Amino acid sequence: MVSRICDITLLENVCEICLAGKQTRRPFQTNMKMRAKECLAMVYSDVCGPFEVPSLGVNRYFITFVDEYSRMIWLHVIKNEE
Repeated sequence: MVSRICDITLLENVCEICLAGKQTRRPFQTNMKMRAKECLAMVYSDVCGPFEVPSLGVNRYFITFVDEYSRMIWLHVIKNEE
């Protein structure tokens, strides 16, 4: 059905970093038990930035807070005072 298929030659020297970047990850557990028993009992936070291009409000960072129990998310932008 297919014609003119080229022979595939494998490289002898393969970059380990390139291989690691193409590896697939295992999926996250979907049956993890919730540790929080009420709102604000467990809050996760993360800071992202600095971004090369600032937002319209000249912000280069943002911080997120996620409540595990209610799944509510708060996002605050942070200016870079240079």
